[in-house]
Amino acid sequence: MWGVLGIIAGMALVIRLLDPEARPVHTDEAVHAVILGAMLEGGIYRYNPWDCHGPTLYFLAAPILTACGASSLAEMQAWQLRLLPALAGTANVLIAGMFAPYLGRVAAIGAALFLALAAPVVYYDRYFIHETLFLTFTLLFFAACLRLYDSGASFVNVVLIAGYASLLICTKETAVITFAAVGLAAFAALGGRDELVRLYKSLYCREVWWHLLIMGGAALVVFSFVFVLLYTSFGYHWGGLADTPGAVPRFVQRAGGEGHEKPSFTYAVWLLAPGRFSAGWAGWSLLVLGVGAVLMEWERPAVRFLAGVVLATLVIYSAIPYKTPWLVLTFVGPACLVAGAGAVALFAAARKRLHNRVLCIAAMVLGGGLIWQLGGETRRLCFDDPADDRNPLAYSPTVADVARVEPWLLERVRSFDARAATTEGYGAVLYVIGADYWPLPWYLRRFKYVGYWTHVPEGKAIPQAVICSSDALEVVQTWLGPGWQVFPVGLRPGVLVYVLTREGGSR
Repeated sequence: MWGVLGIIAGMALVIRLLDPEARPVHTDEAVHAVILGAMLEGGIYRYNPWDCHGPTLYFLAAPILTACGASSLAEMQAWQLRLLPALAGTANVLIAGMFAPYLGRVAAIGAALFLALAAPVVYYDRYFIHETLFLTFTLLFFAACLRLYDSGASFVNVVLIAGYASLLICTKETAVITFAAVGLAAFAALGGRDELVRLYKSLYCREVWWHLLIMGGAALVVFSFVFVLLYTSFGYHWGGLADTPGAVPRFVQRAGGEGHEKPSFTYAVWLLAPGRFSAGWAGWSLLVLGVGAVLMEWERPAVRFLAGVVLATLVIYSAIPYKTPWLVLTFVGPACLVAGAGAVALFAAARKRLHNRVLCIAAMVLGGGLIWQLGGETRRLCFDDPADDRNPLAYSPTVADVARVEPWLLERVRSFDARAATTEGYGAVLYVIGADYWPLPWYLRRFKYVGYWTHVPEGKAIPQAVICSSDALEVVQTWLGPGWQVFPVGLRPGVLVYVLTREGGSR
């Protein structure tokens, strides 16, 4: 089994590393890159409960970027940033093998194929955001929970669960939703009221209480150790612990939408709607095979548990007004595991009704067709049109226009400023004025003197170039006076910024 999983994982890694810079850097990727760049330049990570999630992404990415030779934001390349999610996504394929004792070997291989090929998974495995890493720790956490259920509350099992749970909360604060979903799904996995009653009665034994106390203490120590270690930046910033409670009101506030509010059926539309720009093959395959697993493999505690997690997570996220497509990984990931079990169950049911030779031919045709369709969908959404705003996975994508800003600015400042030319143009002074300018800090990262302002900086010297938002253009032009050329640049679909340079030279 592990040899087959290794081949699938190798294929998954190749897919994730193909042309990693084909898609422009997204706003969220740019924000994370700036934080990571400050760390590489010798800064200390400081947790920001307002909008940046937990620290694991940065601490795991830093050594990878260092090994690639990047020691600052200016030296980073997009492919370097996207190495970590690619590796994490490949690891997820191998982690599917950890579910073989509970779902079966063939089911684990089927789940690995979905994790390797499904468009939503591949897309965000090529994206420098927290969600792929969050899925990695989620799958490890689920595997540890099933191991605990299967083999009992040993010290190793409890420590693993506590460690993975802490890594989850250190990756994204939304881990509390995963924990809630696990609690709801565990009831189904235990088999209902009778099993809970037996568990309750067993707690009357004094030895059981002592055992639970010791195990609970060990879990608390491990969870707290990992949490404190990461949120304090390995002891260099203890104020990070004081900042973590601030994530609670921010989490509640953001759940209201903040411009990202959408109807409750949005995730279903993104995953099931037909058409060129949809993840329909992945969505319908997971749905049909998942239902098959529930109907035909319900006696398996792992199927009950994982299906319960998928359903509970989907319901909770659908009920929350705030919706973004990368959140689908929280339920698509475990759905891949359930789908693997469903495929095996449906094959076994068909085997009872069809001749083995006919069944094998049918399975090969259907399986090959499914893989072909999934692969085609993944190619379209992840490689052919990764930044098309009609692509449901490309949420508020950066347009290709932005990539031309740096070379064009270099040409412009060299044409009228000899001093800038002596420093290859990167010594030019640039001002970015306006509230909505991301991901420009990524595309301007090589310029040495860039100032970011929400309004015109009165009293400051006139720079060599200005980039401003639409609402600030008139005020900026008045401030600069005559003799400046204005050129619009697309930032995201429907969002323009304006580049102002002194007259002279050619565009």
